[in-house]
Amino acid sequence: MMKLIFPRRCAALSIFLGILIFSPGLASKTALSQESAVLKLVLNQEDQGIFFLVLAPDNDVWIKRSDLDGFGLHEDLGRDISFDRDIYVALSTISGLNFHIEEKEVTLIVTAAPSLFKKQFIGSSYEPPHEIIYPKNGSAFLNYAVNHTSSSLEESFFDMSGELGISIGDYLGLSTFSYTDSDDSDSFKRLMTSITYNDREKLRTVIVGDFSALSGPLGSRQVLGGINLSKNFAIDPYLIQYPSLNLSGILETPSDIEVYMNGFLVRKERLSPGEFQFTDVPATVGLGSTNIIIKDAFGRERMISTPYYYTNRLLKKGFHEYSYSIGFQREDFGEKNFSYADATFLGFHNYALSNNITLGYTAEASENLINIGPTGSILLAELGTLDAALALSNSEGESGLSGFLGYSFQTRNINVRASLRYNSREYANLTLTPNDNKPNLEFSCGAGYSTRHAGTVALGYSTAEMHVGDDTTNIFLSYSKALTDNMTFFVIGNEARNTTTEREIFLGLHIYFGNDISTSINYTLREKDDQGRVRLQKSLPAGSGFGFSIEAENFIENKNFETALQYQNRYGRYEAEYDHLEDADTYRFSATGGIGYIDKSIFFSRYVYDSFAKVKVD
Repeated sequence: MMKLIFPRRCAALSIFLGILIFSPGLASKTALSQESAVLKLVLNQEDQGIFFLVLAPDNDVWIKRSDLDGFGLHEDLGRDISFDRDIYVALSTISGLNFHIEEKEVTLIVTAAPSLFKKQFIGSSYEPPHEIIYPKNGSAFLNYAVNHTSSSLEESFFDMSGELGISIGDYLGLSTFSYTDSDDSDSFKRLMTSITYNDREKLRTVIVGDFSALSGPLGSRQVLGGINLSKNFAIDPYLIQYPSLNLSGILETPSDIEVYMNGFLVRKERLSPGEFQFTDVPATVGLGSTNIIIKDAFGRERMISTPYYYTNRLLKKGFHEYSYSIGFQREDFGEKNFSYADATFLGFHNYALSNNITLGYTAEASENLINIGPTGSILLAELGTLDAALALSNSEGESGLSGFLGYSFQTRNINVRASLRYNSREYANLTLTPNDNKPNLEFSCGAGYSTRHAGTVALGYSTAEMHVGDDTTNIFLSYSKALTDNMTFFVIGNEARNTTTEREIFLGLHIYFGNDISTSINYTLREKDDQGRVRLQKSLPAGSGFGFSIEAENFIENKNFETALQYQNRYGRYEAEYDHLEDADTYRFSATGGIGYIDKSIFFSRYVYDSFAKVKVD
């Protein structure tokens, strides 16, 4: 945009020259030829600055195309005119645009319809704070946990578990293991060993080695040794894979915008005229409402209210989510180092046809089994979400069928859920065989209501009709209420029906004293026996410091006692415990921590949960 910025005296002189050029009587002037002028331009009440313009016959005004394109209007508006070796646009040829000249102010006043402006997109998702650099240098870590336990029953044992990781570029080698030394024997166990590759550009993860694989809601979960390919949205923590909440409106003048989500202010902006849209607005799951308050250039206020239902059970339109696993089932996990059985395949794939519909399929297969079926999730406008799945199986020559239907609805104060599942007698997956007893029909539902003043109440019901044996039913009711800022009371009632009926009422009181110290007092009422428990604890601080817990329990005629003293610093966490349970005394000492290597430096730290870095400071 060709835009001139003058010092104050030069600007005043330019405006004065402009007056000399087209006065007296600009509105009544009938020009036989074009004349240049310097005018201030105001577009929809917004001062755009001072520009060179051309006053044309029939009270038309021409403006340079390069200047017009800088106002946020759509491109190629109006008719181009070649003048003085430059390209101008006749304002009279732009439909929806009105203009006139204010002689006293030496100003061109232009009013454009909102449809003439480009749509403004304002991203509301979490943006990376800085340009992210992914180093390729190697690093490694070793997490450890050691325990020594001895008891008055003349039993003692030592156990250690570890996790070793080596990272080079986008590859991570990881192995977990355990070692146990008891009075009778000692043993070393290899647990999980794998190499993981993360494709940051395509958000895909490949694992070679041991991993946990799953198929779908009607399938199973298995530990395999083999290869896994999956979509991994966690590689980019700033990406929102769920259907985004977008809010839009139209402005006629420059305006101040405030966006409220369920009564809370989440965004403030100053926007130019035209259509606008806030994209990927963060929202809580469930039914809610947004209010956009618009204050225009004249001080007038108006509000746009929009109800919404936000869910994390669907994918954003066009997104894929998948996991494909092939390998051998791990047997006797935690007992044998290398024990693998049949070759197995597990997988699922979901695709979002729209922001309201996500469809997919699941599959499982082994030497004697095949299980496959479709899945789907649908957003029912503002009424909640519906999930469905169907699976057909064939195992040992017998065919089976299973189906699932689930519904959920949530608001700020209310949540409702219900599910129904059917299994034929012959249905099978990798964890069920046709001969296993399984529910023919399962139904569960629940509802909850919560307010700050009334507290929280929840009710649940479930029943299972078995193919063989007795049916089961369970009823659940709970209520909790904050009596003060530091004290909460809760009660839970449960009734389980099978061949007999068992009832239980759980009463509790939680009190926070400050300085990370709190106590819990619980009492359980049963038909045959009652149980009381008191616990006093101090949580570990975020930094270095001490914590403790003391718990006493009265169960039938046994009086149990447990106590623990904890300490942590930058190098690890250490704990000493003493338990008295059923006339047996037990002593336990443990230590956990980590050792890391990066950039030719070795350091000791607490347990490494996710990642670590070396930071250089002045």
